[in-house]
Amino acid sequence: MEIDHKTKLMVLQHHDNVPATVEQGLPPTTAQLATARRQKWRRQLLFLEELAVNKNHGGGSVGGVGGSSKKPHPLLNLSKILPEGSSSNQEGLEQPIRPLLMADHHDCCRHWKWLTCDRVKTHRVNSLSLRDIDNPLPMPASVSALPYLTILGFGPANFTGPIPSSILNLKSLHTLQITSTLLSGTIPGFLSQITTLADLDLSFNQLSGQIPASLSRLSHLESLNLGFNKLGGPIPDIFNSFPNFTFLWLSSNQLSGKIPKSMGNINVTDLNLDNNKLEGDASMLFGSQKDTWTINLANNKLAFDIGKVKFSHELQILNVSHNEIYGNIPEGLAAVGLMSLDVSYNNLCGKIPSGLSSVASAGAFAHNKCLCGSPLPNCSRRRLLF
Repeated sequence: MEIDHKTKLMVLQHHDNVPATVEQGLPPTTAQLATARRQKWRRQLLFLEELAVNKNHGGGSVGGVGGSSKKPHPLLNLSKILPEGSSSNQEGLEQPIRPLLMADHHDCCRHWKWLTCDRVKTHRVNSLSLRDIDNPLPMPASVSALPYLTILGFGPANFTGPIPSSILNLKSLHTLQITSTLLSGTIPGFLSQITTLADLDLSFNQLSGQIPASLSRLSHLESLNLGFNKLGGPIPDIFNSFPNFTFLWLSSNQLSGKIPKSMGNINVTDLNLDNNKLEGDASMLFGSQKDTWTINLANNKLAFDIGKVKFSHELQILNVSHNEIYGNIPEGLAAVGLMSLDVSYNNLCGKIPSGLSSVASAGAFAHNKCLCGSPLPNCSRRRLLF
């Protein structure tokens, strides 16, 4: 399929900004720059023509698109998503043109910052991350034309929704990251059909509604990040479905109700439920046999006896501030090698175990019922008996 003369003229006029009649009156250096820009876009048109007939891009081609010799390359469709003048259009899409034109082993990734490829065997695109785009744009459905993607990312950028359902065609997708965009609405149920997903990150958006229970179908899921949205309602009891789960971040939403029991069965390195409206028991999240490094439950309405909790020996960061937790701080907490601790604004009592004063300042223990001892004032008999 040859690109017609009208299309060529439109592209040249669209990107050349300075008409040829004006160029003649410009100072030589500026005219030379304009001519160079025109020549570059002519080279790009040649490249587009070459891709349009899929020349030298067979079954092992960039993007893994084989078959008909007249099928446009999927990267052509992606190149249309950015408007003229966006910073990413200048820095991201123009760069790969000449290297691809030079047919450097069909390597599309060497000069395109958004792509990575298998540069040894197949030369197929396996990772695409579209980011740093200022103008609001819909997420391009054409990403589905790169069927060998294992990693797909949108953002940080001003992408709008919805999430294109065409990503269901990505049968090898391992990681989906849509973060710091203008995405709103609910989490689409079709995401549960991407059963190859191991990493799902929809953080820092404007998502609302509830976390869909259908995510339990993602049996390979290892990491879930839905933090900094507007999600509400209870957390679904789905965590027994994830045998290899290692990371959970649901911070800064409007989640309410009790923590599901299945969450107590996961062994994660990072557990972040802070800044929600959760209530009731959270003691099941702890355990001496777990490998947890970080637990952040701050700013909820959780209530349990912390004195009966056993802590992971890997624990480095613990923040349970601004809850309704009660009991004494157990001596074992001083033995786990904490780097950061905050238990302020609770209902704790008793003497602070020795050693914790080197981990946290007085503010981290303040506003409790009757905590005492360094770094707070010394314990009186009355305080200890309170």
